[in-house]
Amino acid sequence: MNNEEFNRILNYVRPYHRKKFNQTVPAEVLRDFYIVCYASGARQSKGFAMRKESLKGNAVFIDSQIRRNEKFKSSTKTGKARRAIFFEDASEALHRWSEFSGKAWIERSSLARNLKNASKKAFPNQPEKWICVHDLRHSYAIRLIRDYEFNLTQTAMFMGNSVVFREEHYANFVMSDENIESLYRAKVKKPSSALP
Repeated sequence: MNNEEFNRILNYVRPYHRKKFNQTVPAEVLRDFYIVCYASGARQSKGFAMRKESLKGNAVFIDSQIRRNEKFKSSTKTGKARRAIFFEDASEALHRWSEFSGKAWIERSSLARNLKNASKKAFPNQPEKWICVHDLRHSYAIRLIRDYEFNLTQTAMFMGNSVVFREEHYANFVMSDENIESLYRAKVKKPSSALP
């Protein structure tokens, strides 16, 4: 998913209402959360725990998470903090998200459903573009590889995964000089002299 597609989906994000607490999360706050995950490659639980103090220049330090069905922060799955490149100018979204006080009563499944519904409205006849929150993480990894020319080791480091895991998921997005040249040769064929 590219930035244009992501922004198109964000236009369809709707407010979330939790009847049990009679609380509504404005669509702007939900958009901020999705932007934070898209710009950092954070999983949903880590995106929930992100705070503006984690941002240092164009990097964000991911050192905690709010686990499913829990209302408190804990260390990451590995117990180690990681630094991630923070794309674009998403710092304002991170500041707004970290200041939002109603996170404790947001159901994670509703966040995923809201994004899925927004993507269905943005791309009604393209089910391959119907996304969930975790797909924002995949978009981040692909952007590291394609747009910023990171190798799989660098991508794994910023994603907090092993290189083997990254190779299984993203090896087909890595383009070597040889692959690029063969694609170019396949597209730019000389006209055949056998044509009448």
